[in-house]
Amino acid sequence: AIFMVGIAGAARSEQILGDLIIAKDVYYYERGKETPSAHLPEPTIYKTDSVLWDRIIATPDWEDLIPIPRPDDTEKRPTIHRDGVIASGERVIADPAVRDKLVSFHRKILAIEMEGYGVGAAVWQSPEQIRWLVIRAICDRADSAKNDNWHAYAAAVAAGYTRHFLFDRPLEPRNSSKSIPNEL
Repeated sequence: AIFMVGIAGAARSEQILGDLIIAKDVYYYERGKETPSAHLPEPTIYKTDSVLWDRIIATPDWEDLIPIPRPDDTEKRPTIHRDGVIASGERVIADPAVRDKLVSFHRKILAIEMEGYGVGAAVWQSPEQIRWLVIRAICDRADSAKNDNWHAYAAAVAAGYTRHFLFDRPLEPRNSSKSIPNEL
């Protein structure tokens, strides 16, 4: 299985810095047609693997400690959004007008990032069935106020949740004679 784990920009004001977004779909927004009057989008949607998605829904609550303190000095736990779409493209979005226009094309977009579509395209083109999932935590608002203040915390949230998910054994290990130590 392939897991794309990391950080993303918030697509909507409801998303709070540090929140976790698990992509049900990855929306590749770069495709389209440029006309003299406008860009006409022709997005591609890559569906997350159904087996992993079912396991995400059944995963027990995540209560592990996050080893990096929140930059806002609160004790708030990240909200886990399991029903969202992650928009993915080839550009860093740092303009709220561009972000808002992109989000207007799909009502379930919760985050914006740059790598998930590449993984989705590779999986789709593979002759083998490859399970895949994109897990991102929000580190900025995809606007001009981008900075690195939330990067480490958001990365720790995404990695911590992924570790929790893997310890729940969503897939049978290829070599079941070796066990995974719990103290990783």
